[in-house]
Amino acid sequence: MGFAGASGDGTFAKYSCNGCVNNGDIYCDGLYAGGIIGHVDGVDNVEESTSYQYAIISGCTNYGNITGARQAEQNESGTVQEATFVSQFLGYTTTYSNEIKNSKGYGKLTNMNDNYNVLFGVKYSKDYAANTTIEGIELVENDGTVNFTWCVDQIELDDMSAYRISLADYLAMEGNSGKIVYVAKDDVPPYGD
Repeated sequence: MGFAGASGDGTFAKYSCNGCVNNGDIYCDGLYAGGIIGHVDGVDNVEESTSYQYAIISGCTNYGNITGARQAEQNESGTVQEATFVSQFLGYTTTYSNEIKNSKGYGKLTNMNDNYNVLFGVKYSKDYAANTTIEGIELVENDGTVNFTWCVDQIELDDMSAYRISLADYLAMEGNSGKIVYVAKDDVPPYGD
């Protein structure tokens, strides 16, 4: 899960982790695992200022290795039953005002389906992903992160690719190249330094 997993009730709430360090490995055979926050399930209605819940991750570091053990399967109606979303930071969210800033991911992500190894998983559409603030992220080389995000919610298997933004494609987009940097494993500071 990570430090937090939150389910909102329509009230004002920011699930905030500032300066947190995770050094524990996480094994998850459920749906969501993040080194800092596993899941934020709420509503996002900031424009109307009536209710919202979202995640803020700032100045955090994940050293933990995260393993997703749930395999994606297609059910009888042709829709996908999700595998485990795993992330250095935020496993999955149903909101779009999330922030991941100045944080480091030094663990290793492994999964039954590596496509679910994400910077963050998000419900609904790529528009939600575009409204998440990402800056100052440092990942260890070959950490296992495959996709910037993957939006999937019982969608048709054939349409899955339309809901996926690879990490490489995200970094190739104008203005994104410096938001995520990689460091060699030998340059990762030891836990506690």
